[in-house]
Amino acid sequence: MSERSGKVQTVLGFIDPAELGHTQLHEHLLVTLIPALRREEAVGEEIRMENLGWNRRYWTSNPENLRLTSEEDAIEEMRDYKEAGGGAVVELSLTDIALAIPKGWLASQRQPGFM
Repeated sequence: MSERSGKVQTVLGFIDPAELGHTQLHEHLLVTLIPALRREEAVGEEIRMENLGWNRRYWTSNPENLRLTSEEDAIEEMRDYKEAGGGAVVELSLTDIALAIPKGWLASQRQPGFM
């Protein structure tokens, strides 16, 4: 039988399914939902407590609400997820909306608090 049989492939290699823990099956870590031809011209208002309600109600109207571009924020949010009992995350961004995540970036985040 193959060494892969009964295993799950992660960015860190093959693991036993029991090691996954709670898994988020459809996440976007670094992404922009702004169409490629409009990305350079798209300028929006910074999201603040004063406009948070509006941004939640009309979430596609502010370009700043359509970007997840901070690697630092992504790392912090994944660390918070892990601390809250989270296990694995399936990053499902398609090439048209995904930012260029450098090859090996996800695996390089194997730091204390990460799997």
